[in-house]
Amino acid sequence: MRDHGATTRPFRAIRLSAGLLIRLVLLSGVATAADRASGHTQVQMRHVALRVDKSIVFLIDNLRGELFGSIPAKLPTFDDKSSISIRIERATIAVSPANLADLINNYVLAYKDSPISNVQLTISRDKLILNANIGGKAPVPMTLEGSVSATPDGLVKFTTSSIKMGELPVKSLMEIFGISAQRILHLSENRGMKMVGNDIVINLNQIALAPRIYGSVVEVRIEGNQIVERFDVPDKSKPRSNLAPPIERASYMYYRGGILAFGKMTMRDADLELVNKENKDWLKFSFDQYNEQLVAGYSRSTSSFGLISFVPDYDQMPIANKKGRPQ
Repeated sequence: MRDHGATTRPFRAIRLSAGLLIRLVLLSGVATAADRASGHTQVQMRHVALRVDKSIVFLIDNLRGELFGSIPAKLPTFDDKSSISIRIERATIAVSPANLADLINNYVLAYKDSPISNVQLTISRDKLILNANIGGKAPVPMTLEGSVSATPDGLVKFTTSSIKMGELPVKSLMEIFGISAQRILHLSENRGMKMVGNDIVINLNQIALAPRIYGSVVEVRIEGNQIVERFDVPDKSKPRSNLAPPIERASYMYYRGGILAFGKMTMRDADLELVNKENKDWLKFSFDQYNEQLVAGYSRSTSSFGLISFVPDYDQMPIANKKGRPQ
């Protein structure tokens, strides 16, 4: 991985007063007609621990994509993460088994009469092990063991090599009688997970996260105690070039173009970079705590009327819940 160090491009090192900051953001360029129509903002991230909620953190090694509004006729705003969608063009993102289990329990299976509950995930010898309860009033413990991969259409697949009900291996017996887990477990597919035979297929594009995440997964692998997903655009003949943030750091989030709102400010032709205040290798960022992070940091303007905000990590905030930090 390239060592970015602290190499910087020239910028105007001015500490902003509140009044100057407001004028800068409100007058920071004029959006193009396309930007005004779509509101799409180009986004690039490197080494960002994005806290989705109190128990789920995505470890974004790198990401290139675009940010746009999830709600018709409403600008995407940091103040309402449900208003934000991120379409990934290419990225490498890791998640711990515990965080992925919380994602499945709290978003995918959080509906009445779900046939699967209390999912727990662990990794053993490069295999993913899923423990859960199946059934309603008298749930039966189930254990699935297998490998993870990407499907040709950009989804995540958990291919089972072993199925146990309690301590009893049943996969071979099920195959003898022509029974599959798909016939037993009727999942609500529009929530992002379905059974295909004895395998589980997860569609990240259908999971109702905030912000919403869209993208095509081209590789899934296990590294240590993390599940790593690599995204890429299906049409590789049209790659979008990387953005050039005002300063190059080991960890940052950079938003360019379109219209972006946060607090009382609306940035047109957005040019906003968030970097770690202490120049750490990872920036821990939470949309739920973004204002506290901005207040605890400081900002500088650039010669092109952009804005660089140097912020502390979310777990340095007084109200931070420290569960799920990068390992």
